[in-house]
Amino acid sequence: MLRGGKIKYNCKPENSLRGLLSVLIVEDSEDDLEFLLRELRRGGFEPVYRCVDSFKAMEHALEHEKWDIVISDFDMPSFSGLAALALLSSMKLDLPFIVVSGAVDEEKIIEVMRAHASDYIMKGNLSRLNSAVERELREARQRRAHRRTEEDLRKLSVAVEQSPATVVITDLNGNIEYVNPKFTELTGYSYHEAIGRTPNMLNSGRHPKEFYEELWETLLAGNTWQGEFQNRKKNGELYWENATISPITNEDGATTHFIAVKEDISARKLAEQELVESELRYRTLFEELKDVVFVRSSEGRFLDINPAGVELFGYASRQEMMALDFSTDIYVNPENLSSFEAGIEKEGFVRDFEAVMKRKDGSEIMTNVTATAILDSAGHVTGYRAILRDMTSFKMLERQFVEAQKMEAVGVLAGGVAHDFNNILTAVILYAGGAIEKLGDSAPETTADINEVLKAAYRATDLTRQLLIFGRKQRVEFKPLVVNSVLEGVAKMIGRLIGEDISLVLDLDEDIRTIMADKCNLEQVLMNLVVNARDAMPEGGSIVLRTKNVTLDESECRAIPEATPGDFICLSIEDSGEGIDKETCQHIFEPFYTTKETGKGSGLGLAVVHGIVKRHGGWITVDTNRPVGTTFNVYLPVSTQKAPQVEESGMLFDDYYGSDQKILLVEDDKDVRTPACRILTECGYAVQEAASADEALAIFEREEGDFDLLFSDVILTGKSGLYLADELLGRNPSMGVLLTSGHIDNKSQWPAIKDRGLDFISKPYSVVDLLSAIKGSLILSEIDSEPSLLGRGEQ
Repeated sequence: MLRGGKIKYNCKPENSLRGLLSVLIVEDSEDDLEFLLRELRRGGFEPVYRCVDSFKAMEHALEHEKWDIVISDFDMPSFSGLAALALLSSMKLDLPFIVVSGAVDEEKIIEVMRAHASDYIMKGNLSRLNSAVERELREARQRRAHRRTEEDLRKLSVAVEQSPATVVITDLNGNIEYVNPKFTELTGYSYHEAIGRTPNMLNSGRHPKEFYEELWETLLAGNTWQGEFQNRKKNGELYWENATISPITNEDGATTHFIAVKEDISARKLAEQELVESELRYRTLFEELKDVVFVRSSEGRFLDINPAGVELFGYASRQEMMALDFSTDIYVNPENLSSFEAGIEKEGFVRDFEAVMKRKDGSEIMTNVTATAILDSAGHVTGYRAILRDMTSFKMLERQFVEAQKMEAVGVLAGGVAHDFNNILTAVILYAGGAIEKLGDSAPETTADINEVLKAAYRATDLTRQLLIFGRKQRVEFKPLVVNSVLEGVAKMIGRLIGEDISLVLDLDEDIRTIMADKCNLEQVLMNLVVNARDAMPEGGSIVLRTKNVTLDESECRAIPEATPGDFICLSIEDSGEGIDKETCQHIFEPFYTTKETGKGSGLGLAVVHGIVKRHGGWITVDTNRPVGTTFNVYLPVSTQKAPQVEESGMLFDDYYGSDQKILLVEDDKDVRTPACRILTECGYAVQEAASADEALAIFEREEGDFDLLFSDVILTGKSGLYLADELLGRNPSMGVLLTSGHIDNKSQWPAIKDRGLDFISKPYSVVDLLSAIKGSLILSEIDSEPSLLGRGEQ
């Protein structure tokens, strides 16, 4: 049975003995309980208590609550004071335990006290209760403080004994009273040899008398001394120490001892000395070179730097630079420094390492660093010698500010017009596609004309895509794929593109490895290079598309700009055309550079190719030798991931037709909405159209959410298509969603679309593209609605 008042903890001030008292009372009598509580209150205590009268109740109270003291009756029908005391002892709780009994029995008292009860008080005379409680609380507090002190001393002793630094304690006269094991290990003196002697036994004679006088003046003034000095071991060997020596004071603030904590810095001192000495032979060259030459320690401090370096970094003197921290005062990017140091550690040198550094005034400079490691006798890197060249002006020229402006202009232009332009193209393609379907075979000449309109629209689509890629506005999805499959998939299209007077040969390595790439981007690279090859052969010729696996080492990479060592696939596009002259080769990948007639080329094709290849972690080379043709070699890094197996769906055009499924079509461009709605209606779908998200929401509520699919543009006037999709899916989770847009960037929320697993079709799309996407989304929504199948987000 449990009874008690409200329990509170941590309310009693630390130094108060009377006041709030957390007491566990073992008692089965309500009257005796009240009698005890009244006596405690009379004595100035404010008891918050729990009353128990069984083993389990007491055990639960001890496990789950905190107590200052236990007061227990001796005899109870189902429990006893001795049993309660035994339980407290078994739980190893240091709590005062006072027995209160109603009978005077000397044997009981002896038995209780032998069981280590704190006191025994008669119920008939509780006058001693409050003083006994106060006494036991005080003694318990003292015991806990004593244990804490002992534990702190034990930890301190272990820390000093196991310290990697030497520790020495002396009296006021400098006589050694304690040395730790590290001292004996370092100096060679045993503990007993050191005790009673002074630290003068380590004196090397390398420091003047004034050095030690200053040390003692600092200590006797009650201050801490820090510094370095050279000592001598028992065997006569010299060594360097970095020492901190402090006074030890008593409770009155008087100094009683001195403690010295010292670190062996011999290796560092020796390394620094060797570094400086090794450079003396080259001082003249060092001082007069116009390039920056410096010596740096592994800790990040300048050990020396020539006048050219002082001038470049804008400091007043070499001495001012000696105090700098290389990682924070010189390097702009700490990760760049880490990469540099890793290269030094691994190879022992770094050649032509590019790093952004900063002058004293905070201005940044582009540098090229070549450095060699300085090793100690054990082969460890202790620093390095380096030559640094200011490349700031060169880099600024290299970046070509005008080119950067052009790229930015193209990016802004592409992102700004792509959505509206692709809407226009979508309308053209849908109207033209619908017209062809209606005409059938009845008007072949008209059909041919409309096909030319479609071709022009698709060419415009490709141009928009090139602009987006060049301006880095095109969404990219890297997936494992086999380049051979891409080549085989577009071979027929390439055949139509190059014409009958140019032969196409595929020379594909059957064991070609997998790469991580964006399929559309890779097709774009291939098409642009094939078109270039075609245009180089106006009289006809041949194009060879070749793939092979390649492994490059460092020596091979040195001969190829932008190349890095590793495993790659090489995609080659070889033509038998006229070749390219040397001057053109130097500018071939520059934006807007073209050798074609005005109106025949945008100057973006090869710039786009170069950008795509770099984005994929590769590079492109040109082999040409007029007049025997040109070969473009595209190198892309291989991936350990496997490309998924692609199976043909086998769907026929008729399979795309609907069967009265209800579609809510949302598009703010009427020129796109009208043909899309008409085509879907004619193909068997029940379509309701809206020009905005708000209008779509109204239709959805009117129809009570009875729709199989939402087909919406992402960028709408007002609320977005993604917002609309979230709203409608919240009301009809089984409904399919297909989103579309003429341009995907952060504004059109592509990451959010991808995260939600929503279907998407890019504008412009053809009639077949539209019907295929609609059909696919409906199939997916039907699968998702089956509870036994995986949802779209889990596939």
